[in-house]
Amino acid sequence: MKNLKDRFKSLVAIEATTNDQVSQAGAGTKDISDVKVSIPNKPPAGLCFRVKLAGTKTGANAAMAVKIKIGSTVVITLTADDGSAVDWVAEFLIRISNSKVQKCSGFFLANTAEPDVDYAAGAVDLSAGADLVPQITSGHASDTVTCEMATVESFEA
Repeated sequence: MKNLKDRFKSLVAIEATTNDQVSQAGAGTKDISDVKVSIPNKPPAGLCFRVKLAGTKTGANAAMAVKIKIGSTVVITLTADDGSAVDWVAEFLIRISNSKVQKCSGFFLANTAEPDVDYAAGAVDLSAGADLVPQITSGHASDTVTCEMATVESFEA
């Protein structure tokens, strides 16, 4: 009898998940450290991470952003239009091409703002591994961005 991974080639694993709120009040960026995931040394080509985030923004003064940081490098950023208090959802896919190249894509939806999508090629050297950390950014001193829930999944493609 074959095990599930042999039958389906890849299984999605939940690496980290949280319903704890993380807020950035005022202009600045905050890590969502509850879902920080360690990428192993020299990860295999095809290793993928799917990051799902959702939350709220109060205040209507400036744009907010969600980001994915690998090591000390932000590899992809998605931004909401400014001037709106919003509920928002973001999803990212990060695929390891080799230990020095990542392909990153994402979409950002908010209930009162234009959607944002992006593709970016990362160039973080993962020979010694690195942490993958989602981030939230508030663009104004009077705004607050809150991540209400977050999940990081991994699988091999």
